Amino acid sequence: MPVNVDIPHPYLSEEPFILYPNPVRDKITIISPDVFENSVITFINITGKTETKDVLRSIAQTLDISMLQNGRYALIMTKGSEALSKNLLNN
Repeated sequence: MPVNVDIPHPYLSEEPFILYPNPVRDKITIISPDVFENSVITFINITGKTETKDVLRSIAQTLDISMLQNGRYALIMTKGSEALSKNLLNN
């Protein structure tokens, strides 16, 4: 039976979590496996400075990142001793 989904789903992808759109402007959507629900999301700029943090409260969440300057960031998702990361371009 075919599965119809409107948004990417982490269990249907080989990626550990999905981040879109990327490049981004103002709002980013993060879709993660449920084991990362309530994880801490950290945005780190190219100099290594933590710019902002938030909590992923569900497996699919949209975050307002309009306060971030244009540039490249590492988005790091941590829960306990586990961490996942992706690069993000904010323009």
